[in-house]
Amino acid sequence: MMKHSETKIHKRNLSQFQMQPTFDKYISENDKLKQLETSICSFIVEHDLPISFVEPLSKFCKALPEKSVVKQLQLGKQKATNIIRQGLRPHFNRKLRDELNNNFFSVFIDETTDVSSNSMLGIVITYYSLAECCTKVDVLDVVQLGDWTADAIYQAMIGVLKENNVPLHNWVGFCADTTNVMMGLNNSVSQRVKENFPTVIIVKCSCHSIHLVSSYACKKLPSSLEDLVRTIYVHLKRSPKRQKGFEEFQKFFNEEQNPKNFLAPGQTRWLSLQNCVRRILEYWEALKHYWQLITFEDKTHANELTYSTLKNPLMKCMMEFVEYALGLFNDFNTFFQSDAPNFSNLKTEVTRLLKTLGLNFMDPKYIRNTEDY
Repeated sequence: MMKHSETKIHKRNLSQFQMQPTFDKYISENDKLKQLETSICSFIVEHDLPISFVEPLSKFCKALPEKSVVKQLQLGKQKATNIIRQGLRPHFNRKLRDELNNNFFSVFIDETTDVSSNSMLGIVITYYSLAECCTKVDVLDVVQLGDWTADAIYQAMIGVLKENNVPLHNWVGFCADTTNVMMGLNNSVSQRVKENFPTVIIVKCSCHSIHLVSSYACKKLPSSLEDLVRTIYVHLKRSPKRQKGFEEFQKFFNEEQNPKNFLAPGQTRWLSLQNCVRRILEYWEALKHYWQLITFEDKTHANELTYSTLKNPLMKCMMEFVEYALGLFNDFNTFFQSDAPNFSNLKTEVTRLLKTLGLNFMDPKYIRNTEDY
């Protein structure tokens, strides 16, 4: 045996046998491939990319040099969707459930309508993680609603919580916008939460409340202000020729080589009016002289009305007021829409906002000497 082991034939056969891949290597390569596919799917979910992005991304990974595992990558839209739905989602939901078993949590919900006009309900859970010593926010699910009634929304929310085995005995807070179906005194989602979970604290969305305040205040403004904003946007948006003509006025009065476009005010969001008004104030002189020219060339009732509005000094004063006032509310909203939790700053920021508003028309000494409540 010893002599045979030294022969050339034995050594050649032995070297060929050693070159054959072992079963453990196949398992290792397969595990690496699964890990790669899962990582790609996690990347797509984390960065909110369309699922169709997975195919060009897979081709790019295959083009990387000297990566044997990457060369085997076969990941399409259907496979990636299955990995996300059947692999990643159950895994992270289990982790979330384990976290919530030992931590109190709050539920945030919001309804919306997608591009296909389907009613959707987003359910978000926030809690303080003892393991990571930080506040975490996780999207639990987005489900389709049959209708917009309070009962349908409540049943959908509770169904998702139970489906994911969320421990409802640790539920301490509920938050939603201030619509009647969510926060109404009768027959609302919040009323159903109170009836079935009396220890849960109901909190209205501070950002939505501030929006309602600004909306009701803006109703006292003359309609000519919003009409002017919409008229300017529609007039220039629908005609490249008009845009080109107005650019000459922008370059002359504002000395800009790349003039900015005008913005459309939101149909339901009054806070979006601030950016529109700011842009109009920036090009006020250019707009006034531009409308003077087109009124001379085309003397229609609409052009004359717009030009007379732009000439009115009270309209510009009103624009300045709206830009300032809505800026206070927008700054407040922006602060509380950050990724970091700011609940501890709520009282301070509300007090600052109230005092700033009060200083505009009340005795400053009274405002400064009055204690916070």
